[in-house]
Amino acid sequence: MKVWQALFMLLFYVAFPSLMMGQIVVDVSLPNKEGYNVLYDKAMKYYNDKNYEQTKNYLELALADKRFRHKMMLKCENRCTVVNDMTLRSLITKQKCFKDCMAKFLGDSIKPSFWVKKDFESRMTYSYLQYAYYKLDDLLSAYEAALTHLKQNPTDDMMQKNVKYYGKRINKEEARLREAVTTRDYFSSGMKSYNAEDFTSAANSFSNALKCNNNFIRCYIHDVCK
Repeated sequence: MKVWQALFMLLFYVAFPSLMMGQIVVDVSLPNKEGYNVLYDKAMKYYNDKNYEQTKNYLELALADKRFRHKMMLKCENRCTVVNDMTLRSLITKQKCFKDCMAKFLGDSIKPSFWVKKDFESRMTYSYLQYAYYKLDDLLSAYEAALTHLKQNPTDDMMQKNVKYYGKRINKEEARLREAVTTRDYFSSGMKSYNAEDFTSAANSFSNALKCNNNFIRCYIHDVCK
């Protein structure tokens, strides 16, 4: 077993121990070399078929896979960064180092489509996930997923209503955000506000992005924002 495969297996064992013990039946071999895009496509097929148990399973797997790959990207970015060296040779060396590092940890995986990346960046994934939890009568998890989606999409009226609905029926002290608000979230929100000509909100979002990471434009372009 390769190093990246062992790390992947460990991640899923920690995140989903029931998968390793055979308590949940999911027709997928782990680690999935093709990545979260394939898992997400399967989740959407099950969602359209109203199979919410498998929808939940595959969405959780896809999100865990995406987080794992993001962590590996950050690891490679840090490993290949040379401080205070912006020469052409250094940049070329860094690019090769980053490519080799990613191949070592993740192998040759299929790149996600534009729409899959958009759904993950906008956290639309959590909109589907909260509905699957709701249909499975897991209101605490539904609340967590809905709240996570709402943090990225605060003007979503339907999700605001869902959060209020779930919140009245659970102990909110037990709830947690499934994803922290990141530099990328602030930047994406700022771009949405800017395009809508809401410049005050855009300025606030960009300011928050800078507070998180003053190199947020570079890391956003290279898809390695924390």
